[in-house]
Amino acid sequence: MVEMVLRLKNLMKKQCEERKKEIMHEIEHLRLIDLNLMYSLGNHWRWNNGKFY
Repeated sequence: MVEMVLRLKNLMKKQCEERKKEIMHEIEHLRLIDLNLMYSLGNHWRWNNGKFY
């Protein structure tokens, strides 16, 4: 019984780690898209208002 619980815990931990990696990957991806958006919007804004938002 205890072994089962430990095994389950390990499995959960593994899944959690993998999920975390996936999430981090997604965030990185989003951040890159965000940066590109910000950059193009930023250029647009700078052009329009003489300010960088």
